[in-house]
Amino acid sequence: EMPRIEAALKNYLSLRMAQGLAPAEEQQSSSVASPAAQGIALQGCARVLIRGINAHELQSSQEWGHKHPQGPNETGLEFMDRLSAYKVVQTLWARCRQADQKPAKMLGRSALKYVLAEVLPKLMAEVEVSAKAAGASQELFQSFLEGFKATLEGSADGELTWAQDMQKVLAERQIARRKEAEERASREEEAENQSDEMYAAFRRAQASQATSSGYSSVKVEEVTEG
Repeated sequence: EMPRIEAALKNYLSLRMAQGLAPAEEQQSSSVASPAAQGIALQGCARVLIRGINAHELQSSQEWGHKHPQGPNETGLEFMDRLSAYKVVQTLWARCRQADQKPAKMLGRSALKYVLAEVLPKLMAEVEVSAKAAGASQELFQSFLEGFKATLEGSADGELTWAQDMQKVLAERQIARRKEAEERASREEEAENQSDEMYAAFRRAQASQATSSGYSSVKVEEVTEG
């Protein structure tokens, strides 16, 4: 599954760092750190998060099933499908760790959905320690974690974060914006031309009506011989 977790996190980090380069008047607070300082802090947040992800050991499917039992509106088949999906992820995750491989380099979005649900509470339970290790404020650290989690839930940054080729998506967006601007300008020009044509037609109709009215007002007198 592409992109891998690590690649997606790098995409997200790039987005957050780019947002930190916004003009001062566009930033929410006058106390925001300089772009360079904030960039370093964001990189620290990413490091702490990726370490937590790679170090995490997923619980067995039996334990996970007990922790996430069948829901009241869930059929037995649906529950088994959900349990099977987790078991696949747990097996792959365990194999990566047993082979001394970093799971975040090998697995993607599907795996992260399960892992992040367990890693984030751990990091937030010791948010002061985690933020200090990242070299960031607690607010920034929490914002970074919540923002990355939101990319799995359809946030505005989700498409770019989970793009296999981020630069390609950005280029396509730029082309789409340019095309939209051109079409909008074309529509406005067409509307303006139509408005001019309608006004010209209206003026012609007025002139024609005035001419007709002038002729009808002329009285024709009978000419007789005197």
